[in-house]
Order: sequence, then C-alpha cells, then structure tokens
Amino acid sequence: MFCSYERRRRHADHLEKGKLALRICRTLTVHATVEQEIFYPAVAAVLDAEAADLLGQANIEHGGIEGLVSKVEDTPADDPLFDSMIEVLATYVARHVTMEEEKIFSWVRHSRLDLLGTGERLVARRLELSTARLGRQLVRQARKVMGRKRSPG
Repeated sequence: MFCSYERRRRHADHLEKGKLALRICRTLTVHATVEQEIFYPAVAAVLDAEAADLLGQANIEHGGIEGLVSKVEDTPADDPLFDSMIEVLATYVARHVTMEEEKIFSWVRHSRLDLLGTGERLVARRLELSTARLGRQLVRQARKVMGRKRSPG
C-alpha cells in the first residue's frame, strides 16, 4: 500500500491521497490490534524472557506507529508535510516488520505455539475488525484528511 501511495502521490489530488493514506492507516490499525490482542499474548505464553524483551520492543514500536497513524488521520492531505508523514510511517513499519520477521517469527516457528489455532484466531479477529462499521469520529477524521467539509443538513 505504501508503494501504491508513492506511485500515485505526485499526480493524485488531495482527495485521492487522503483516501490512500486512510486506507493505510486503517489497515495498520487493524493489524496492530490483532497482534496486540492475540499474537503477542500467545507468543509471550510460550517463549522465554529474551523473547519477552523482543515483544516489549515490538509493543513500543507499535506505539510509535500508532502515534504517527493518529497524526496522519488528523492532518489534511493538502498539508505540506503530509507526504513526508506517510514516508516516515512507511519507514517505521518496514523496520518493525523486519524485526518481527527476523527475530520473533523465527522463534515462534520453533516454539510450542499452536500456529494453526493462533492463525485462525488472527484471521477471524482481522475479519471482524475490517468489516465493523466505522464510528462517527473516524468519519470526521476522514473528512478532515480528505479536505471535505461536512455537508449541510
């Protein structure tokens, strides 16, 4: 999704950039929620203290990513720093994914974690979050990012 944003950002209007950015933010929010509610607790239950340190680091990284997501969601797409925020967000996410893939996932593969059962719970929760109705606050944020005012009436 970040590559799609980067390809289109130079020629996209503010509305399209806002939509792409919000899609990125929503996807990251759902992903982080699923990891923090299901994956990290399951991993913590089967791994040792060294792995617990990695999970702590991953949670801190999530906090940084969530903070930047909130900032993107609260910034109009025509803001001069909007593209830079998306670029920094992409960098944070890439670093986090690399850490998970190289360290956490390698330990998990060799642990006693029920990968199939955990995977099924992850998918079910992601589907639940992805199909949930958006609240009014998210709609307001979307209007702000895309530079649209609330219609009268």
